[in-house]
Amino acid sequence: MKKFVALLFISAFASTVVAEDRIAVLKVDVPYVNVFYQKFNYDSDGRELDSDVLAEGPLELSGNFIRLEATIDLNADLSATYPDPAAAYFLGHQGSSLTLPIGDKGYRVITTPSGQIQTFERLEGSTSVDQINVISDLQPEEFLTIELPGGLPSLTVMAIDAQVFNRSLNDSPPLLNGIYLGEKKTNTFDFGAGRLDVGVGLIDWALDAEGDRICTEFGCQLDKILWINGRKDILSRDEDSDGVEDASDNCTNTASGDVVDGSGCSVQQSCECSSDIKNHGQLVSCTSSVAEIFVSEGLLTDAQKAEIVSEAAKSSCGKPSKGIKRKR
Repeated sequence: MKKFVALLFISAFASTVVAEDRIAVLKVDVPYVNVFYQKFNYDSDGRELDSDVLAEGPLELSGNFIRLEATIDLNADLSATYPDPAAAYFLGHQGSSLTLPIGDKGYRVITTPSGQIQTFERLEGSTSVDQINVISDLQPEEFLTIELPGGLPSLTVMAIDAQVFNRSLNDSPPLLNGIYLGEKKTNTFDFGAGRLDVGVGLIDWALDAEGDRICTEFGCQLDKILWINGRKDILSRDEDSDGVEDASDNCTNTASGDVVDGSGCSVQQSCECSSDIKNHGQLVSCTSSVAEIFVSEGLLTDAQKAEIVSEAAKSSCGKPSKGIKRKR
């Protein structure tokens, strides 16, 4: 997986107070696939020369999954622009919990501080790609030492760049609604059908003799980066978890536990209380008729049908409202 290394961190920008936060939580959980571990080289002026690949491929780690849960303010200030017009930086990361497939227990949980969010939207051929990078710059007391198998050099984690890619199939809804977080219409991050890639970059900065970062006019120098990558395919979306894919679902807000037919609609949704229901008897009749079809198709038992019709009979839908009697 080709990685973009974000080198602009929170310490480089000043935040402006916003009127109101609009919080969303980005959650991803993918199987671990492989690593890419590299060490960087620079000339005397600080220009990057090349990098040495220390490890590449399915390195055997102690665990088998990657999990990220990041709190993001969708109303966050734009902190920087990037030469690519399809990318932007925001001061929107309010902290995250990151679980990596390393450590004695088979996993290690890292709690990261607030930082930046970087967003991308682009096309790769005919594939729509949305990308969110969750960036944290650790304080010295938060630095972590990671020991790796196979005699590989250890790594001091000074910053983390967790990158989430959603490569959508067909016309699946995108993860973003544009590169600006504030353009999102909902306070959720939904993954369209396709491929979900996660790459977590554990960054080890190059330090001078005093323990400070080595920075020149060409930027701050990296010593090593370890990318831990995961992937899973999302073959379809089913927003209401009724077993019918959204693309074929005529009723996308089915209540949890309700039985649906091939169109994704339950008996209750087929006979909803609306202006089409003229009276209470019509509601009960509709419910009984549709439920009987469900029984004939093997979707409901007679007992389940009776329970659904009973609930409809108890409903106030279609019943005349009781007025208040006036005293004479």
